[in-house]
Amino acid sequence: MAEQNINQILVIDDSVDFRNLLVKFFGSICPGAAVDAYDPADGKPSETFAWDKYDLLILDYDLGNGENGLEWLRLYKTSSSFPPTIMLTAQGNEETVVNAFRYGAQDYLRKDGLTKRRMIESINNALKKYKEESKKASTEQLSVHIYKKEKFYRSLDKVKNKDIIILIEIDKFQSLKYDIGMLSADKTANFISEKILKLITDSEYTGEVTRIGDSSIAILIHNYEKDDKGKIICERLCKQFNDTKFEIDGKTIDFSLNIASIYISDEPTDAETIMKQLDTACRVARDKPGHSYVSSELKNKEQLEIDEKLSEIVISAFSEDRVRPLYQSLLKLSNMESRFESMEYYQVRIRLIDPDGDVIEAREFIPIVENKSIQKEMDRWVIKSCIHEIAKNKSPESGNSGFFIALTEDSLTDMMLSTWLESELLVQGVSDIANVLVLEISLDNYMEYEEQACFMIKTLGEKYNILFALTGVSGSSNLENVLSQSKFDFIMISPFTSENNMSENKIENIVKIGKNFSCALVATKIEDNDAMVTAMSCDLDFISGFFLQPPQENIMETEVVEV
Repeated sequence: MAEQNINQILVIDDSVDFRNLLVKFFGSICPGAAVDAYDPADGKPSETFAWDKYDLLILDYDLGNGENGLEWLRLYKTSSSFPPTIMLTAQGNEETVVNAFRYGAQDYLRKDGLTKRRMIESINNALKKYKEESKKASTEQLSVHIYKKEKFYRSLDKVKNKDIIILIEIDKFQSLKYDIGMLSADKTANFISEKILKLITDSEYTGEVTRIGDSSIAILIHNYEKDDKGKIICERLCKQFNDTKFEIDGKTIDFSLNIASIYISDEPTDAETIMKQLDTACRVARDKPGHSYVSSELKNKEQLEIDEKLSEIVISAFSEDRVRPLYQSLLKLSNMESRFESMEYYQVRIRLIDPDGDVIEAREFIPIVENKSIQKEMDRWVIKSCIHEIAKNKSPESGNSGFFIALTEDSLTDMMLSTWLESELLVQGVSDIANVLVLEISLDNYMEYEEQACFMIKTLGEKYNILFALTGVSGSSNLENVLSQSKFDFIMISPFTSENNMSENKIENIVKIGKNFSCALVATKIEDNDAMVTAMSCDLDFISGFFLQPPQENIMETEVVEV
């Protein structure tokens, strides 16, 4: 019998047989508890659905009809009143498990081999974890489930004199994932994040701690008065982890941290300059043994020269198979026209891996790609990888995945792109890419290279049914003129960033113009619940962002459930 009182249970599963099985399970595990069974075929629960009346939610991953439990979890888990959740999976998909925890589930269960004992253990684990998390809810805490990267970057644009920014990276995290598995590696990162949060919370400093990536944690400390300019904090962090062991299933996990700190002595500055210097400093710390740090004052943009050693690593990555795609899912908000209805779209971006297996983030390699004029090679690599995914998943049962690919100005002016694309499709055996490839063109690039952009949109649109998205739209100025000249299928806006910070009225004006030209509207960089609610109220068609789902290394496949 479960250790804690449970009065109301909600089961969401597309299989009536499995729902009935769970009702029987709970009849013996939690006698007296009322069990409600929800059929996903009835559609998504309404915005006013009474989640808070339940003491426990059992949520299946595969909900049928193209829906999955992760999407429902990230859509509805927006308050502390959401019930403790156990995610059900049909198979041991480690990435699904990691994401379930990241989006707020307290435990997970595999359907195959499910027993009452395992169910009881899972319930007790979930309720215990939920109780611990609820205790922290009254204080501002680190989010280890859903990254707040963009929100942290907005904070960096407002730093002041005497502020300190610290970046902590887990060394060789990719190798760690390979050695111990994705789930254990993510648990390790969560452990490190919580330890850092506790150290800062218990100290005399005023600041914030944010997990900004799989292996990266950032700290912003305000008004640091000591003369050491942040070295003492870095030394405390190193000592903390020298004196700390972390175990999973009785096995000690070995890891080391690269730490970089920057002291702000002049104003103003910007997030890009700060992060670029932190990345460089972390690379220096990486060459030192154990937990190591590098501390310095912020340099201005002119002082930040291209790291020639890093340049060589970046340039060679494209020929040495050290490029990895990342897929940012777009969540549908509206009923699509027929050509989009069955599609699952992803924004595709890349990151590079250095020879030691460490990640080179976009903020590090994009300036090098631009400086060394290899933007066209980068774009072609991304397009080629997407065509490979299309070829790999072209069977009817694999579903329809579409890919948004950002084009740089070098590709926009590349008159050989169509010929290269035709050759690539032939090599990979792909004959139909209608509605599958979406090429992003920024408004600034369109205005600068209008003639080439118009030619590309017309040529590739007519020949291959490639779609186009207009990005970088921050207002209605020039929008109608551009849409009347070229056929864009999507308009992409980032209305909630510090650079744009659009009002609802401004968003609605862009949406209205886009709808007049039959464009689907996409809002990116959704980083909190307020942004999501605003986006949903403005008649947008798609949204994406870290709050909804961090970029994934693989396209999330629907599990096949057999009961």
